[in-house]
Amino acid sequence: MDHVAADRISQYVSVCPHDTRRKNIPPLERALNSVTSWSADSKRVAVPRAVGKTPHERAKNGTVVVFDVTTSKTVVELPTGRARRSAFTPDGKHLATMGPTGLVIWDLSTGKQVFQAGCDANDSPYRRAIAFTPDGKRLVTAHGTHGLVWDVSAATGK
Repeated sequence: MDHVAADRISQYVSVCPHDTRRKNIPPLERALNSVTSWSADSKRVAVPRAVGKTPHERAKNGTVVVFDVTTSKTVVELPTGRARRSAFTPDGKHLATMGPTGLVIWDLSTGKQVFQAGCDANDSPYRRAIAFTPDGKRLVTAHGTHGLVWDVSAATGK
């Protein structure tokens, strides 16, 4: 099992894959105790981060930092706001994030949004899960009592 730990004192994120020694990724301003996601090949990890001095600033100005764990380098930092969930496409070229304002798919090579859909409630606690289908053509999101299937083939180029 892989582990990601954010140390609030040193502000380093430690990545400890089961098959390698512990790796420290460069410091974050404030890593969140939130859900991280791994690419299918386990070479990249997406870690939510908070930016700001107050809880309101941190919630509004959050980002998701994508790290390459083989090099311990930042791939891209995405201005996501407070992302509650994230998922990589099977090929690792895109990252979907789900937060209080909606669903966004990001192109990791450019850091740009390629798909966006709003949410019906600003701060719903019922965003439970997010995953791409194995072919990368659809994105499945789970909410309190229902799930949604999104056709994202145009956004992901599949």
